[in-house]
Amino acid sequence: MSEYINSFEDFGIIIPPNSKPDGSGNVYAVCPVCEPYRKKKNEKKLSVHLERSVWNCHHCGWHGNLTSKNWVKDKPDFHEKELFIEIDPVIEQFFLEKRKITRQTLDVCGVKCAMKHIRQKESGEVEKVLSMAFIYRQYGHIMMVKYRDRKKNFAIEEGSKIIPWGLDWIQHEKECFIVEGELDRLSMHQAGFYNTVSVPTGTTISPKERKHFEETGKLIIENHLNLSYFDSCYEYFEKMETIYIATDDDAPGIKLRMEIARRFGTSKCRFIRWSQYIYKDENGKEHTCKDANDVHRYIGEETLRNCKDDFETYPIDNVITIEDDWSALEQQYMFGLTRGKSTGYIALDPHFTWRFGHTVAVNGWPNNGKTVFAFNLMILSSILYDWKWAAYCPENYPTADLYSMMVEIFIGKTMELGYQNRVNRTDLIAARHFIRNHFMLINNESGFTPEELRNLSKQLILQKGIVGMYKDPWNALNHNLGGMSLDSYLEKELSAEVRLSVNSNIINLIAVHPPTPKDDDRKNPSAPSMFQITGGAVWSKKIYDILCVHIHNKESIEDTSTEIHVQKTKWHKLVGLPTRNNPVMLTFNRSNNRYLEGARDPFNTNRDVNVPANQMEIFDF
Repeated sequence: MSEYINSFEDFGIIIPPNSKPDGSGNVYAVCPVCEPYRKKKNEKKLSVHLERSVWNCHHCGWHGNLTSKNWVKDKPDFHEKELFIEIDPVIEQFFLEKRKITRQTLDVCGVKCAMKHIRQKESGEVEKVLSMAFIYRQYGHIMMVKYRDRKKNFAIEEGSKIIPWGLDWIQHEKECFIVEGELDRLSMHQAGFYNTVSVPTGTTISPKERKHFEETGKLIIENHLNLSYFDSCYEYFEKMETIYIATDDDAPGIKLRMEIARRFGTSKCRFIRWSQYIYKDENGKEHTCKDANDVHRYIGEETLRNCKDDFETYPIDNVITIEDDWSALEQQYMFGLTRGKSTGYIALDPHFTWRFGHTVAVNGWPNNGKTVFAFNLMILSSILYDWKWAAYCPENYPTADLYSMMVEIFIGKTMELGYQNRVNRTDLIAARHFIRNHFMLINNESGFTPEELRNLSKQLILQKGIVGMYKDPWNALNHNLGGMSLDSYLEKELSAEVRLSVNSNIINLIAVHPPTPKDDDRKNPSAPSMFQITGGAVWSKKIYDILCVHIHNKESIEDTSTEIHVQKTKWHKLVGLPTRNNPVMLTFNRSNNRYLEGARDPFNTNRDVNVPANQMEIFDF
């Protein structure tokens, strides 16, 4: 039997003496949450399963579980009596009058109050103020506490682990709702949708995205969202049969809606468009609702209770009509085609830019720098756009050596002893934080077939929210032609790689090798063409974009010039024009593994472009 860090009494549950379990293993007790609000006092509506240590109230829906000692290892350690006080009448009045949320709903959902030091937006000063306290639990254990005062200033308790609010309410459900704020979740709960979670933080949106939305009502996605708060609880959503995404109907909310659907799969996701609900103010002026709480307080709980009937679906898999793409076509017509995203290299961008849904091959002779250049591109993209990558590089392991190279590229200093410009301890900690949040390396002693690695990629999209996958090299995968010709095998596998890229909307980067050059051309061979890749005719036909990394003068130790050939791009207008016979020239810095554009270091230039994930805009509760 499991041991627990808490007891039923800690939650106010009193098991009647001599209680005998029914056929389902439940005993029955008075619900400590809703009993004060009920006309029939002391009615036993709370079922408690003693063996599984879970409970559920059949009147108010309150449910939960005790926390296993084994699970709680390395989790936050918060003491409720030290942090919280009971709900203050002023806060209770605010919820009821301003948001139409009752005290019973607050109690059932575990909302408390606290006197908390919070920085005030208007003055910039830190003041101790009466605040609402939203307690985020997982398996009954407090993982996070978020405070909010009546002026919409907020703070998160130090040591919190960022997770969605309401996980314990969906752990045994087959469908759930995802909303964008705590007050929206409270509104949904009061309307009977107990299986609702709220994302814990706001949504990052660029000025360009916001301006475009305000001018056109359409949203263009500049950067994927780094929804790391789903990483530790993805299994809750993986098992769901249906996920109703009910985020705000503004630019940040729509962006969040699109990213959640990308991560968990559009086939199981539905979305609720709150702007379909319209109300009139006291002057008779019409307004559209932005979120669940708007519907609740301006139109009514009954309308909110019926919102599930008004969901919209994402396009059916494998069937795409012009209506499905009409929004994108309108944007292209009105504002022109949207080019891919900059690599960070000014000279390379006219020829190659990043575009989601593309499969990209990196060509080149062995030991010409393909792997290092690919990691330069990936690390720059993570600095610029906060992208997450996974990489399988079996020919460059042990993984510690690969991580060492990544540290050097990110910091711009060497890891070697005895050098003045060496990575110091502070640098190392900063690199560790950055790499941990943006990269993961894959390893398996038995290796992977292409299909196994594609399946793992899909799992990493779900669990970690990656936007890019790097395989280095293709020939290091486990290939079984099964009697097929090489061309037929490549046709089959590369078609599957392209489908992965398009359907999952990721960047799929693959390093490829041409055969070893002939004896008379080994000393200083010219750059291999895309047709020299093993199975080159198929690669040139199937792969969207092909780059080639080539050392300019391999006979010279001092000359670190490197040619970057863009040998193919799928969409010239959107990605760039191939370099033809004029490659982009970069200089390789051996000490820190960076590729430079002459005197320009793109890492130093782009270091502060991206807004860190923890400096998000936080939108209305």
